[in-house]
Amino acid sequence: MRAGYDWLTSPSWVLALLAGALAEAGRHGEALRTLAEARSAQRAGVRRPVLDDAIGFERAVVLAHAGDRSGAAAQALEVADRAEAGGRLPAAIAALHLAARATDAAPSAARVQRLALRCRAEEARLQAEQVRALARGDAEALVAVAGRFRSLAALPAAAEAAEQAGRVHRAAGRRRKGRLASAAAQELCARFGGALPPWAEPGERGTDATAALTTREREVAALAAGGLSNREIADRLVVSVRTVENHLHRVYHKLGVVQRAALSELLVTRPVPEGGDAGAVGAGRTAQTGRAARPRPRPAGGEERGRCAMCAQPLGSAG
Repeated sequence: MRAGYDWLTSPSWVLALLAGALAEAGRHGEALRTLAEARSAQRAGVRRPVLDDAIGFERAVVLAHAGDRSGAAAQALEVADRAEAGGRLPAAIAALHLAARATDAAPSAARVQRLALRCRAEEARLQAEQVRALARGDAEALVAVAGRFRSLAALPAAAEAAEQAGRVHRAAGRRRKGRLASAAAQELCARFGGALPPWAEPGERGTDATAALTTREREVAALAAGGLSNREIADRLVVSVRTVENHLHRVYHKLGVVQRAALSELLVTRPVPEGGDAGAVGAGRTAQTGRAARPRPRPAGGEERGRCAMCAQPLGSAG
């Protein structure tokens, strides 16, 4: 951020990427606050369609990880509409891909297939195949998608597709195949040092205490938990102080709290994995946001590692 900017590394885009990474690391309150900062910087800067797509996509990522799946899907569909209208097909497919994974794949299946026929980007076409397989409940197709993601070294995406295959197998009573697919997913997670996104995790999950909050209520709560005053929140979100007060009143009522100090604990629904590091988060960013680097030869030792999206250096390398 301090090194200066060009059109690609605007402060809003950098902050939006950071917000998405924080959300994937389980730091949801901090992610929401960083996202609000990114959107404030976006309003203050020059608007560009590509950057608007990217920032809107990261907002959907943050909302999905923070538990607002319907809000995430609505935001992703908004990005998809804008990107498709502008001919930015990979961005449109990536947004539909996120919406399908976080909520229901069926509404996006036909549209993503139509876009994929006009798009040459290999990863975008693979994302479209995953959406169609999810909509059909085709476990074998999901296994094939996982294998192709793995060949691209997109291990987080491969792990998620494998777990989706396991879920479909178990729903159809094919328990052995379900266990094998889930085991493959966990092996892939171990290789890149991360975890499945919350919507793909196996087993029953407890109810998120913040699930009843709307997207705007969630954002206001996160900013309040971060220590901002009502006036500062209003300035950040470009709303009135009275609107902020009303949102906070509803947040307190829904969550059963009476002061801001209690909000921080409720906004963090999944802790950062013990031993996790920036490299693990970076590996997840590439495959889960639809911006994977082009396939590269494996290192001599055969280890698959993430690479920086800007400089293509292996994550964790010196310099």
